Amino acid sequence: MGGFCETNGIGLAMFELLRPRIRKLQSFTTTQDSKTKGVRKLIYDIQEGKVEFPSKQLMPELFDEFSSYTYKIAANGNFSFTHPQGLHDDIVDSVMLANLARNEQAFTKSKIYIGNANKQKQYADRI
Repeated sequence: MGGFCETNGIGLAMFELLRPRIRKLQSFTTTQDSKTKGVRKLIYDIQEGKVEFPSKQLMPELFDEFSSYTYKIAANGNFSFTHPQGLHDDIVDSVMLANLARNEQAFTKSKIYIGNANKQKQYADRI
């Protein structure tokens, strides 16, 4: 098991806590360039069907973040990805890091399914 853990700011403490327990955990420093690379790869993999999301009913917070996520293009042509003021992008960033780990660390490049098995069962039981 491996993955990436953001080491900017408060993420460093989480990385230091997890690193002894997760042998292949790697640090990830979020910069404009690293985030752009990760988000562009995530967009591509979503379009290619390599990342699957649950229904909006199952995880409305995921859909809220992804639907409000935005970008800007600077005068020099560089992209900047972010969330509107007052909202969050934690889920987007987490999915981006999971996808990067799938692409850069995984032995096989299997699909990623984002969701919670308990929520799926609860939802299926109500139908």
